[in-house]
Amino acid sequence: MMDDDDLYERVRRRRLYIYENGRKFNGTRPESESSNVPPEWYEPQTFKHAQELFDNFHSIMVFTNFMGLILGLMCDDDILRVLLSTGKSETVDKLFTRYLSTAKHVEDWYRYDPFDTESKSFKSLKMVRSMHRKVADKLNNNQPADSQIEIRMNQREMFLTQCAFFGISTYIPKQLGYHQFTQKDFHAIYHFWRVIGYCLGTEDEFNLCNGSDEEVVEMCRQIYHYDCLPKIRKCAERYPMSSAIIKAFYGHVFPFNYSSIMHYVAPLLGLDISLYPLTTFKEWFNYHMLKFTMEKMYQYTLFTKLANRNSKKATTMSEKKQRSIVKKLKKQYPDISFTLETYPFVLDSNAND
Repeated sequence: MMDDDDLYERVRRRRLYIYENGRKFNGTRPESESSNVPPEWYEPQTFKHAQELFDNFHSIMVFTNFMGLILGLMCDDDILRVLLSTGKSETVDKLFTRYLSTAKHVEDWYRYDPFDTESKSFKSLKMVRSMHRKVADKLNNNQPADSQIEIRMNQREMFLTQCAFFGISTYIPKQLGYHQFTQKDFHAIYHFWRVIGYCLGTEDEFNLCNGSDEEVVEMCRQIYHYDCLPKIRKCAERYPMSSAIIKAFYGHVFPFNYSSIMHYVAPLLGLDISLYPLTTFKEWFNYHMLKFTMEKMYQYTLFTKLANRNSKKATTMSEKKQRSIVKKLKKQYPDISFTLETYPFVLDSNAND
């Protein structure tokens, strides 16, 4: 066990090293390299334990994924540009299709063996790597040679994407419903994302989860404290894609709307709560229901089981009704659209201490 000052400084040096050097390296591993061979540090039982946790705590872990996503889109223009460059995030209905697909991939990773070439997980990871390479090639090839200062879809972006999937649960775990998690449980989640990062092409040098549990938690804390949250405080109201994602899934996967969610997490993260007012009784009710659920009800096993059942059912129904939901969203939000040319990019991506 290292003391707090030593832990802080070690993690700080590594974080700044990744920010500076991760930009220089491609974020995807060539397909020619063996992707069905586990790394020497792979712990099958720990990985399996993480999969069991996802099955038992599906609702809060899915919510964590989406919270990390909407916060990440508020604070990193590089990742936003990657998303908009694909043409699959321009409207609310496209965001629904895109992130329902992402949710399906994550579900497969949490259910099957990532190193079994016949498994859904292995095939999913292969597909995602292929998509990443295509996007990276498009972005990198379209840059003028004299202006290309970094590789797009680089190791730094993969590092930050890892944080988006689980990092917020290290920052405010109890407030997100992780009352029943033990240190062993959190260790399993960190190991799981280290493995998934490896499978997607993140080198150990830049893998967020390469280190002790204390180092992983401190790394996530520093990312939020020194990089993500200060940027959100500067111009959170200028990032409409985050609210559009919640609009896409509200009533289908989540019973809470954007204002209710952000009104709840804003004071926990030191954000300006006035930017997320509750303007209707429904929003007010949703906010109090969310707060009560996360802070109180997830302490109880029976409620957690019921919430998991409903969460899994909602995900399954969204997949079955995808076409009708997309059609409905097109009609409901015809005027919401995003493009590289019109999106309000205002932040740099330099790390701050």
